[in-house]
Amino acid sequence: MAAVKLLIALGAFEVAAWMWDVFGVHKALNDGAEMPMNHRIVAGLVNGFPLFMLAASLSWLRYIHEHPEETEEEVQQEREEKREKKRRQKKEEASKRRHKGVPRDNAENDSDDDDDDDDDSTAAAVSILPTGFASLLMPVLFLFLSMQLYFWWLPYFFDMAPEELREEHARQLADVPKVLPPLRHTLHIIPDIEHTILFPLTLATVVASIGRFVVDVNEANRPWLATIVVFISGIGLASLPAAMAGKDNVGAVIAAAVTGVLSVITAVSTAVTAASRGRSAESESKKDK
Repeated sequence: MAAVKLLIALGAFEVAAWMWDVFGVHKALNDGAEMPMNHRIVAGLVNGFPLFMLAASLSWLRYIHEHPEETEEEVQQEREEKREKKRRQKKEEASKRRHKGVPRDNAENDSDDDDDDDDDSTAAAVSILPTGFASLLMPVLFLFLSMQLYFWWLPYFFDMAPEELREEHARQLADVPKVLPPLRHTLHIIPDIEHTILFPLTLATVVASIGRFVVDVNEANRPWLATIVVFISGIGLASLPAAMAGKDNVGAVIAAAVTGVLSVITAVSTAVTAASRGRSAESESKKDK
């Protein structure tokens, strides 16, 4: 799957960029001071781990769809193990009662029907867990893209940055290698090589992940859960760059809007796909009759 491969590549790039800082960007942004290795490891994991988790969640959903028989076998095996455990517990309790001379409870003669209440919970959890994780993490990917827009690309192309941020980056990153030409004036923020590579990689990952997510959650029959979670978490995360917005900080507003809009697009696409699949299934059912 292209989306999973891109997510892994993006996460690995982030971890490597923080841990080894090949282009010297993070050292420069730290005013020339070398970051301690433990700080670099933590920063790399904080940035890379959500991407790895999203890749794992999408892979899990794809596996459930492509191997339904294996998934059902695992669920059935877990059910049987639970039932067998309950049977042993009932036998032990009955044995203790007989030794104590306690009359036998009629409930001990019941069949395993009471165990069936848990049957659907295990099967549901198989698809609910990866759907929930993926739905929570998709807006994190959108926020990751939005913050790159805020710090680098809106300032570079449209000069949308607070004066303080513009001057600070121009001073700190003056000697960091770049491949893009300066625009307009000398204080303009010019993305370094690391972020010049990172942005198109992130953009491609976002596009591929939205398509993969919409398909996978529908094939896992959890579209409405995904729609609700993506929408709520997306709007919540959009408030982070919005909180930075001020009178002269249009870029933060745009970054917040990108996070929110991408989350809404993903939620609506998931719901529309679910509705379309439902109509198709209903139409086929009528034809069969």
